[in-house]
Amino acid sequence: VTFAVSNGASLLPSSAPTDTNGEASTTVTAGPAAGAITVTATAAGGFSASFSLVATPPGPSDVKFFNGASFQAGIAPGAIAVITGTNLLPGFSGLYNAAGIVGPLPTSITTGALAGLNITFNGVAAPIFYASNQNGQQQVAVQVPYEVSPGTASVVINTPGQGTGTFSVP
Repeated sequence: VTFAVSNGASLLPSSAPTDTNGEASTTVTAGPAAGAITVTATAAGGFSASFSLVATPPGPSDVKFFNGASFQAGIAPGAIAVITGTNLLPGFSGLYNAAGIVGPLPTSITTGALAGLNITFNGVAAPIFYASNQNGQQQVAVQVPYEVSPGTASVVINTPGQGTGTFSVP
C-alpha cells in the first residue's frame, strides 16, 4: 500500500505491506500550516481510500503578563497589560498598531496575518492596543477589562492560526 498526504504534512513510511488481516498503517506528521490534511492509501489493483484530519497548531507557551506602565508582574482591572511569550503570533512579523483606528479598540483581529487573535479575561474580551513580533520577540498589549474582579483571572489567548492557551494570572 502506498500513502500520499496533503497540506505540507509528511508520512513515515510512505508505503507499507499489508499484515495477515490485510491492514497497513503509516504515521502522519502535520506540517507548519493549520488546516485539513488528506491521507490517501492506494493498494495494488487501483483501489484507494482517503480520510481527512485537521491539524491545529500549538498554542502559546512561556507566557508572561506584565503591567504596561511598570513592566512588573501582575494585572489590574482597567490597566494596560503586556503579554509576552512563544507562539503568540505565529506567521506574523512586524507591528500591528490599533492606535490609528477611529473609535473603540478592536477586541479581535479578523483579517490579515493576525486573523483570529483575541484575548479574554474571565470570558470578557480585551481591547488590543498592539501586537508585535520583532526579531522573534512576540508581545501583545491589551487593556484588562474593567469587568474583571481583582484577584486571579483566567486568561484565554486565541492566536492567529487557531492555537489556544489558557492561563491563570494573579
